[in-house]
Amino acid sequence: MEPLFSEGSAAVERSGSHFCGGSFYDQNHIVTAAHCLQEAISSQIKLPAGSTTWNDGGILLDVADFKIHKGYSSNLMMNDVAVIRLASSVTYSSTIKNIDLAKKAAADGAEASVKGWGTLHSGGASLPVTLQTVNVDIVSREKCASSSYGYESQIRPTMICAYTEGKDSCQGNSGGPLVSGGRLVRVVSWNAAHFQTILVFMLILPTFVNGFSTLLLQFKFRLTDM
Repeated sequence: MEPLFSEGSAAVERSGSHFCGGSFYDQNHIVTAAHCLQEAISSQIKLPAGSTTWNDGGILLDVADFKIHKGYSSNLMMNDVAVIRLASSVTYSSTIKNIDLAKKAAADGAEASVKGWGTLHSGGASLPVTLQTVNVDIVSREKCASSSYGYESQIRPTMICAYTEGKDSCQGNSGGPLVSGGRLVRVVSWNAAHFQTILVFMLILPTFVNGFSTLLLQFKFRLTDM
């Protein structure tokens, strides 16, 4: 992974340690992965933002509460998405702004990127101080679930994959953004290696986010877009 500007990204700290990544949905909400918030309480969570270093610079945001998708399954990694509500609205700046949600699914083979403060290799014991990015290519759900990749029934309807030979997104990047065409397509959910190492991303449903934040829907995902 390579260093990147922090725009749109937030780190998720639990009890003072970096745990996951997240993305600004708007000035009051952060989107992340559900498994990042399992057994957590709001007072444990802090959100460093506005800096490329998760432990220095920028601002530290407090959390009012959060909601894990009611359909989340830790066994199947289904609906692995959550929304954090900030204790107070954040002011956008050159280093803090939202990433607009994609209005349609990214096409198979589309260029995309993942960013976060996770480890630089699988099983790594230390985290990079500086925000990193890795460029990947979208792999459709149908292709990822085929025998070519070997994941088959593990790939559920709300998942898509991404792959680039020799590159990966490791521990500590869960919940971070998958961006394609300048828009937030999915959040990092899990990765594994069978025939080829792939990253699996979870669909963000605006109906879920807006059901929590009472915002008006500006667009909808359809099942046919997944």
